[in-house]
Amino acid sequence: MTAVGLRRDGRTRYWCLAHKADATGKYGRKLSVCRGAGIEPISEEETLALNLDQFAGGVALWGAVPPVYDTTRLPLDRGIHVHAREIPGGDKVHDTTFRAVKVTGGKLPPGGLMISELDAVYYMVSSVFGFGIRFIECSLCGYPHLDKDWFAVHPHRRHLCAGCGRHFRDTATGIGNPIGSCKEPPVWLRVSLFRLGGP
Repeated sequence: MTAVGLRRDGRTRYWCLAHKADATGKYGRKLSVCRGAGIEPISEEETLALNLDQFAGGVALWGAVPPVYDTTRLPLDRGIHVHAREIPGGDKVHDTTFRAVKVTGGKLPPGGLMISELDAVYYMVSSVFGFGIRFIECSLCGYPHLDKDWFAVHPHRRHLCAGCGRHFRDTATGIGNPIGSCKEPPVWLRVSLFRLGGP
């Protein structure tokens, strides 16, 4: 845990750089365990490597959230649900949910795009309310910024970086999401997250 500045009441604010989470308790006390310590990191087994160039039949990715009502006793689906077909009209090679997807292909930035379950869900939240998203990096440490909760539906310029725990100002008002790193979003960037063809 490291001190990252002051709160509005003048007391110290603490941040956990390992879990990228707040570590400040009541009255500005440093917590012994940060707020992100109980969240399991995304493993390689929970991450799908997906090359879009191999799926001419179409790809769709979207944030999977628990249903409002469910009459089954099946496990709840959380993460990024993936549909992918190698040929148009063919069987789905992927019809599964993952915690993260590493998307690569000729139409994407070099090195591809890593999409976490939170990126996907908050992209859905922003788009349901009609807000666009932008790729925003912390001007202090360069960490890609994700706006969550209230901030996913309220454009703003001052952001709290998850990477370093400090506040920074962006050049324009907006909502940050790493998915916005596609500088010129192709036609398949839609509310469902990604769509190529018709899965």
